[in-house]
Amino acid sequence: MQKVAVADIGSNSARLVVMRRFGDAAAIPVAESKYNLRMQLAIDDEGAVPEATVGKIVSLLNDFKAVADAAGVEALVAVGTSALRDATNSQQVVKSAWQGTGVDLRILSGEDEARLSFHGAISSLPVTGGVAVDVGGGSMELVRFTDRRPDSTVTLPLGALRLTGQFLENGTDEKGMADLNGYIEAALSDISFTPLGDGERLVGTGGTIRNLAKMHRRRTGDRFARLHGQTVPVTEIEAAVQRLLAMKPSRRGSVPGLNPDRAGSIIAGASSVLGAAKMAKADSVLVSGTGLREGLALEAFNG
Repeated sequence: MQKVAVADIGSNSARLVVMRRFGDAAAIPVAESKYNLRMQLAIDDEGAVPEATVGKIVSLLNDFKAVADAAGVEALVAVGTSALRDATNSQQVVKSAWQGTGVDLRILSGEDEARLSFHGAISSLPVTGGVAVDVGGGSMELVRFTDRRPDSTVTLPLGALRLTGQFLENGTDEKGMADLNGYIEAALSDISFTPLGDGERLVGTGGTIRNLAKMHRRRTGDRFARLHGQTVPVTEIEAAVQRLLAMKPSRRGSVPGLNPDRAGSIIAGASSVLGAAKMAKADSVLVSGTGLREGLALEAFNG
């Protein structure tokens, strides 16, 4: 298999990437598509994905399938993550997806999401040991790894959209931030990962971390540096949170490097990253431009 399409129906966005492998070289994307689904925010009071959102998922999968067919892929892999994993009607969503598109939508367990994100994130980084963190819209995945192999994995409800809805829906006041940070600290307090040792790194992936890296790159004036492999100091993330808190919410979307679609959730997401850094006793984050989708592609390529 030399070409595969991966559809990722996430808590924040739905994405398709078509990956092609050239011989033994690393796979590279040859086509992409994205839609800001915001499913985490659409979940109703009963914990279900609303009918309108289910219909949108079916429509998106049909669009993604058309792109994949046009690209001549040998397989289309479709997965759902945190929001679908937690939804009370997740199996109905899977059934609707199959009936409406013929696509087998696989809902990843937290462990599988962590494992696949980890493999995708470190696949082309020169790192052998440490902690990998993926902050999505609904959850955070953590992997402690040695010799490029996972030792243990954890999934926590510390996604950027989820936390924003829980603690910052009415604004980023002092109490909301205190409650948010207290919740993150409590959730991470029981994690039994050992702190980083000599030569080990905290590797970060996911939209929140990539946006923080882009903000850092623009602020330092190095806007043309490659994102993948960039190092962002923890102190820089802390400073970015303070700058965002000092701004009116309506102005945050204009921050250089920050995707306006993430302006409402970036503070909660950055707080999760800082919580993971504190747990790992890391002073910087090594940014990966790859993650879950690349992990899924590698899995498909390797059979």
